Amino acid sequence: MNQKSTENRILLQRSSSGDSEAYGQLFMNYYVALVRFAWPMLGVQEDAEDAVHDAFLKSWTRLYRFDHEKGQYSTWIFAITRNCCLDKLRQRKKCGPASDFADFEMDAQPDRALADPAQIALNRDCRDEVLWLISALADKYRETIVLYYWNELSVREIADITQTSESNVKSRLGRGRQRLAEAYSRLHSVPVEGAALVPALLRDLQAMSTLAA
Repeated sequence: MNQKSTENRILLQRSSSGDSEAYGQLFMNYYVALVRFAWPMLGVQEDAEDAVHDAFLKSWTRLYRFDHEKGQYSTWIFAITRNCCLDKLRQRKKCGPASDFADFEMDAQPDRALADPAQIALNRDCRDEVLWLISALADKYRETIVLYYWNELSVREIADITQTSESNVKSRLGRGRQRLAEAYSRLHSVPVEGAALVPALLRDLQAMSTLAA
């Protein structure tokens, strides 16, 4: 067990005894990762931060339900954050869409004159394009793609968070990548086969993040 895991375990033990300060510190250890998940899910960074704040309040009042022998705290808090995101998405459907990426324009895309298209994946300006493409995915594909590529969680962890089977997670990853490749193909007027760099774009997404720690 590494030092961070040991620290979190101690904080969780103190939190379970009613130490709210310890829980605040424990939650903050996951804050950036949770916002990194919620932001692409909701498309608006402020909404993502609100969803994570809601998850903090809900998780604190429900901490007595958490059984560390049946699962990890990280999986539990990601699941609560996911539910908060889905609640906001349901509310949004009644009020109309809102997204930091909704106004993404063709002239805001990376320079297409690059000799090697693979270099696009190394261009920080590409982040908004990738997030814009992800934001158009169905919820089940978007959350799976973000958890796998941006939060670097395992298939098993994603299955636990989304309450589905590992085979479903693998299927959603495959279909999500295919839909992104098709969208990328249409956007750049290249064959779908030419969109093979989409996985590279996704792998570089975390490095492109400008979220402050």
